[in-house]
Amino acid sequence: MPVDGICLALHGSMRVKEIGKAESDLLKQIRLLCPHTPITASLDMHATITEELLALIDGVVGYKCAPHTDTIETGIAAANLLIKLINNKRLYMSAFRIPMLIAGEKSETSTEPMKSIMAKVREREKEAESVSLFMGFPWADVEENGVTALCISAISKSHASSIALDIANTFCRYKDAFSFCCEAYEELEALAKCKEYISQKSFPIIISDSGDNPTAGSSGDVTNFLRRILADNYLTTLKPPLIYQAFYDPEVVDLAFNSGKDSSIKGYLGAKFDNIKSKPIEFEGKVIALCPSYNNKRIALIRIKGIDVVVTSAHMGCYEVEMMESLGV
Repeated sequence: MPVDGICLALHGSMRVKEIGKAESDLLKQIRLLCPHTPITASLDMHATITEELLALIDGVVGYKCAPHTDTIETGIAAANLLIKLINNKRLYMSAFRIPMLIAGEKSETSTEPMKSIMAKVREREKEAESVSLFMGFPWADVEENGVTALCISAISKSHASSIALDIANTFCRYKDAFSFCCEAYEELEALAKCKEYISQKSFPIIISDSGDNPTAGSSGDVTNFLRRILADNYLTTLKPPLIYQAFYDPEVVDLAFNSGKDSSIKGYLGAKFDNIKSKPIEFEGKVIALCPSYNNKRIALIRIKGIDVVVTSAHMGCYEVEMMESLGV
């Protein structure tokens, strides 16, 4: 201390049970230490922008791509904002909140209507320091949730407001055009469609249980869908086997490592972190493969009734081919 400026990499929608907005708490503590220091942050496209957040920070920049392939560019933009503030450049921030929530599976930026909306965002950004569209976070049941259009301008507050309002109006014009970017079904329909594609030899077939995604704040150990698959006499006999990636269950990982590769194990899988939405599955299985250090975490591949289940020792997103390759799949 003192520091010239602070640039943070945040999400914007983190909530802690019975406490509240984590990022606001962090910013409040930083403000106690650095009441007059300029602060900027990069935020996820699915940030929830609150008045409290805007009062605590001097500038934010959101991802413009979903999936989020522009994290580095967004971090650079947030750092550049900070440099301007350190050099005493005056910046004006304005935001308009839209009372809507759009599922992530309906708002990929490579498809319409987000493709056109984000093209408008980029076009208007040529006139300002930064323009962002934040989609809010549907999985977080909080009062402030919603879509927010935000602009940072070096010209004036009214200039920032006019651009933010234009983006908000653009979004509202497209509000009825949002739909799933991929096929979307209830559980049993999804399994029936999967069998249809298998019969057509249309591979690969991937089913995503998007509601149980650890990178979106879920537990990664809800057993309902796996239970349906294990009860299906056809899906449990596929060659090569259906792979379920992945379950968070450190107890089962410990059991697999203690027993060793090719050993038979039995116990209860899943619903230990979150035992409200589902119940553990009693199983007997064979340890097919072990990886002692994938991103510094232990993972195991366990064959249960003809299904190969990846089990992890920590909450992990399932996005990298390397996770499967480390298990020999």
